[in-house]
Amino acid sequence: MRAITTTALAMLLIAGAGMSTGCNSMKQSSKPATAENARPVTGASSSTKSVAQELVGDWAIIDVKGHQVVSNEAEYPHMGFATNQDNPGWVDFYAYNGCNFINGVVALKGSKIAKQGDFAATMKLCHDAKYEMAISTALEQMKTLRIDKINNESFLYLIDGSGQTLMTLRKHNLNFLEGAWKVKSIDGQRVPSEVGIQIVVDLQTNTVHGNAGCNVLNGLVKVNMDVENGISFADVATTRMTCPNIAYESQFLQALGKVATATGNDSRAQLRDASGKTVVELERLSKADLQANR
Repeated sequence: MRAITTTALAMLLIAGAGMSTGCNSMKQSSKPATAENARPVTGASSSTKSVAQELVGDWAIIDVKGHQVVSNEAEYPHMGFATNQDNPGWVDFYAYNGCNFINGVVALKGSKIAKQGDFAATMKLCHDAKYEMAISTALEQMKTLRIDKINNESFLYLIDGSGQTLMTLRKHNLNFLEGAWKVKSIDGQRVPSEVGIQIVVDLQTNTVHGNAGCNVLNGLVKVNMDVENGISFADVATTRMTCPNIAYESQFLQALGKVATATGNDSRAQLRDASGKTVVELERLSKADLQANR
């Protein structure tokens, strides 16, 4: 995930004393997708470069050898891919198998995938990591891959030499949400510009901070890998000043407590509840906005 510098706004959004107003996190379960309406992205004619570009990002492991992955742990089994700086045909990866972290490099040639050297792994002992061995074995046995677009989601299939699917993964990319935003609407109601609700989402530290319109707020960001673009806000606390626009602040804090997923791009984003309804609409803070906050 990319880092962002928001010094000007951060100076405004400093944590105050006497924090209150808790905000509960939410979580959904997810079932493996079917191939209905799937559009293959990779294939014999796909270039290695395009395959690598599709791979880059974070992926939740949702199925291992036909068994749906269900986890109540904070760290959901997942993989991440990043561009290798030394060789355009290689991709760096990391994986979490429910117990240990695995790092390595794979070479791509069209839809073929091959490990380069030995993988490095932590050596933690876990007695209840039921997917650990299967995921580690799948990483050793993968020979080809396929990426399908199903509706608005991307699914990665890692396949062995006999054509059997070893693992199914769903892409989980919230990079667009990183940085500074102003709140445009809450529950469909436009927020007047003078109210000035602004937040900074930091996915590097999994925190959120900002100005709720009257009070300074701070809280935690929880990324839920078991649902597409799953995210929630927890332990949100504010200072305790009273302002004329305090009603907007209360409405905003209540809406944050409902957030289960996020959609959007680098300029606009929607925070949605578990039913898919937009509860908060965000707009990227411009350089002029940041300058005004000094």
